[in-house]
Amino acid sequence: MINYQLKSKDTSKQSPVFAYITGVFSQSQERLKVSIGKSIFPQDFGDVSDNYKYNRDRFFKSKKPSNLIFRDYIEKFEQAVNQTELYFRVIEKKPSKDEFKTKLLVNLGKEVEEKTSSNITLVDFINDYVKEVKELRLKNKKKISDGTIWNYLSVIHHIKNYQQSKGLELLISDFSFDIYNDFVEVTNQLAIDKIKGKNKEIHCKIHHKVGKSINTISVITTRLRFLLSKTQQRGYELHNTLNLRDERLIINMQPSAKEYYLTEELLLQIYNYKPKKNTTQKGKDYIMLAVTTGMRFESINKLRGDKPQLITTPTGEQFFAIKNRASKTGVELLSPLMKPAIEIYDRMMGQFPKLSTAPMVNYQIRALLSEMGIKDKVVVTHHVYGKGQIKENKLLSEVVSSHACRASFITNLLNLRVDRYKVKAMTHKAMNDGTAFSIYDRRSEIDRAIEFFDVTKNLDSEFFKYK
Repeated sequence: MINYQLKSKDTSKQSPVFAYITGVFSQSQERLKVSIGKSIFPQDFGDVSDNYKYNRDRFFKSKKPSNLIFRDYIEKFEQAVNQTELYFRVIEKKPSKDEFKTKLLVNLGKEVEEKTSSNITLVDFINDYVKEVKELRLKNKKKISDGTIWNYLSVIHHIKNYQQSKGLELLISDFSFDIYNDFVEVTNQLAIDKIKGKNKEIHCKIHHKVGKSINTISVITTRLRFLLSKTQQRGYELHNTLNLRDERLIINMQPSAKEYYLTEELLLQIYNYKPKKNTTQKGKDYIMLAVTTGMRFESINKLRGDKPQLITTPTGEQFFAIKNRASKTGVELLSPLMKPAIEIYDRMMGQFPKLSTAPMVNYQIRALLSEMGIKDKVVVTHHVYGKGQIKENKLLSEVVSSHACRASFITNLLNLRVDRYKVKAMTHKAMNDGTAFSIYDRRSEIDRAIEFFDVTKNLDSEFFKYK
């Protein structure tokens, strides 16, 4: 199937026309974009009432000389497409998009275009870039996580929604300073339903239907600028008004909206509570693991299948520790396991819990606190794009998240007078902070685990204990 689209709908000048070919490739979802090689006024291409969508019947009935010339280009193009399809049917092969394009260009009498032509859409580039980094990862030439790859792909959803709302498709060279800023505004409007988008959205916070979190917008635009920088590295030209070093493009991150933690008293209450549902049991298990180890969601998610390591101190004391891997910093350490964590491992017959997604874990934690009837309230400060700060009182059970568990680990241990540097050593960041101290710290994982155990083994606490 062939679908024709204008590059621009500015009626004051002629616009190039692109053909999108689908349904003939080995990968059914692929589509091939090819320039017709001729421009036309939007009003000659289609009706203004239909947003200048290609109207074949109207176009072919036109006697306008310029339309007759363009019609000849269309007919020759479709003849070449039919010849290309017939060729692959004869040899009984489902071609890839690139194979079909190469043969089509030959049938059109054209040379194969250079990859660095700016007539490539930003969406196509991102897909190609992701494919490239995946191949490099397989060859051990690039370290990149699945989460990072997903972050790149998530930008595509926002670009497609923007394109849909504007009725256009963005080439790399189209991304001007004005387009960049309009993209930010439209992305925010999509979040509050002022504009409808059909493409999948990444999970984000929307506050009172007034806008996205500033931090969410910051993350989206940071990823977009990174990918645009990769187009430049590969020889593509951006619009001459877009300078990726322009400070006006940067949206700064704001402080956390949730300045609270789970107190030791509440943690003890959770520890002694028997959940009524599988969902709330999973929420309890996550809290117990996270607040006693300081691990992030990503690190706890990697515990499945791991076995605790028994460590003996120089004084003959013993405790269990588990490998704590941080994707964010690339650092690994051993985290001592306190009584609540060991009890989970024993209850699950020598396994740690299998987690779902981070949003699901948040749901499970909130469900647990709701089931327990926790009525504690917290003040949440939202930093909303285009609106500034919005403060509201919320039940803890409505807003608590997996991230609060890490804050609870740090805050409660500091309240119990544990040395802050010993606590920091169990949070990865201190192990990779770039200072000379961390660079020349030659202690082993076991040394650090013993050091943490020694300063936490006799705390004045009913919750933070090993036995």
